[in-house]
Amino acid sequence: MRKVLLLLIMSALPAFWMDLSAQNGLPYIVENGDTLYYDVLEPAIKIETKTRKELRQYKKLVANFAKVYPYSELARKLVIEADRAFAEQNMNHRQKEKYVAELQKRIIVSYEQTARHMTVSQGQLMMKLIDRETGKSPHNLIRDYKSGLAAGFWQGLASVFGVDMKRHYDKNGADRDVEKLAVSWENGTFPDLYYSLFGQYPVIPEVPDNIKQFL
Repeated sequence: MRKVLLLLIMSALPAFWMDLSAQNGLPYIVENGDTLYYDVLEPAIKIETKTRKELRQYKKLVANFAKVYPYSELARKLVIEADRAFAEQNMNHRQKEKYVAELQKRIIVSYEQTARHMTVSQGQLMMKLIDRETGKSPHNLIRDYKSGLAAGFWQGLASVFGVDMKRHYDKNGADRDVEKLAVSWENGTFPDLYYSLFGQYPVIPEVPDNIKQFL
């Protein structure tokens, strides 16, 4: 009697698991009379850190990078397009000033609140990444596209908050950890790295329409 009962239970298990699978949304296939359940695993990347403190520091760096890198990419595109417009339209000094002033006004309208809510470490990181993307330090960008006086003023103001706008990006030295993140962004693995640390994918901000007109 026990053997018969056991056989009945075992024969009912596939139907039970199929019903449970349907309720939980777990997909399955039936192949040669066998029911095979499957699912898609979320990406996981091994993080090599030695201590909890190092992990906290690394997570902070990754979070800050995800927040500011899109703006450094935007800076690169804007610089490229500005140089192209200057050359193709053969702009004189006054026309260049007008172009830059209009772009600056739109950037302030679109991103002032974002910048105000950045931490000092995020601001420092963005300065480094702008240098990486454009090949020019923020100080030199202001000097080249605005004026030397304006560059000096902003460098003085930034130094109060511990930001050196003249400092160049050092991918093989002090900024090698940042460089690894930048490379992972470029090869498409950064979202998986971010997910491995925070359980969600990074949010990429949309470029406002009034800025897109300069791209």
